Amino acid sequence: MRDATPAGTKRRDAAQTELRQAVAGREHEFIGVVLIGVGLLLAPITALVTDMSRVIKIALRMLFYLTPVLYAGNRIPPPFDVVVWLNPMTGVLEMLRAGFFEQPVVRGPIIFSAVITVALLFIGAFTFSRLERAVLKEI
Repeated sequence: MRDATPAGTKRRDAAQTELRQAVAGREHEFIGVVLIGVGLLLAPITALVTDMSRVIKIALRMLFYLTPVLYAGNRIPPPFDVVVWLNPMTGVLEMLRAGFFEQPVVRGPIIFSAVITVALLFIGAFTFSRLERAVLKEI
């Protein structure tokens, strides 16, 4: 059971404040790593496949509408919230919300965002290194 005493509430508030301060300012790091990973992944593929730019536009539009900008991520029902968490920007927006507004920090999207960001970086670096020679021949 949860501790409903004032001391329990103070401890919970202190923990939330500490977590809010820990994630504040880390949004730019996530965004930078995501952009590097996606760039490393899509640059050689776009150079080799001419129609890839159209596919990227469609995929980015779908990701735009999946990103919880105008709605809070905690408003999504439980079976569908994990689908929204797959978007790396969801964790970044949750960190921004936690910094600006007095609401509890939701750790799930932040953890998913960190894992997906690192995975994108490694997959992008691997793809770039594998296709680098083919791209140089194409150019």
